[in-house]
Amino acid sequence: EFSLQGKLKKVRGRDNEAIIKSIIEDSTNIFRGGYSKPDPLSLLIVQSLINNRLIFDIYSSQAQWFLKYTIRKEEYDDEAKLYIVRKWMKLNQGQFD
Repeated sequence: EFSLQGKLKKVRGRDNEAIIKSIIEDSTNIFRGGYSKPDPLSLLIVQSLINNRLIFDIYSSQAQWFLKYTIRKEEYDDEAKLYIVRKWMKLNQGQFD
């Protein structure tokens, strides 16, 4: 119970410090984000979906490259030429730019 000034009333048999500590703990838990630990099954499902998408993107780009430049024998465009140069120089995109 609070007084008109907003302070805790002194009541016999009750520890005001324990109440203040519990209020502070509750308020600090709010600022931590309120998220609980993920359960392993949901984490595994999300990671497998992300990894499947990543693997699909990698293989589809390699298949497009093979189809375009090996089977159809098209000439390399400017972006493909830069990719080949960057690959042989063993640089990543950030270092090359």
